[in-house]
Amino acid sequence: IVLIIVFSGMLSPKTPLSYYKMTESFDHSGDDIKNFPGKTPDECAAECNKDQNCRAFNFHRFDPNAGCWLKNKNALSGGGPAPWNFYTKK
Repeated sequence: IVLIIVFSGMLSPKTPLSYYKMTESFDHSGDDIKNFPGKTPDECAAECNKDQNCRAFNFHRFDPNAGCWLKNKNALSGGGPAPWNFYTKK
């Protein structure tokens, strides 16, 4: 007798966002590549992954229409407390 048990979610692929570390309430000003209004954090991560110069992105926490700004640097400098979350590639 062969018994196969499948656990929900154990074999599911990682999302693009799972490869990023989030710094809450931080705006990395400057170093912009491109803006994607109306995107979710996961969609922003996917856009960043498509661009070889993208190292990070900002995402507005309270205004979903603001979307994200892709960044060509991932340093936690040049910014400060803000209504943005800053995502850097792990």
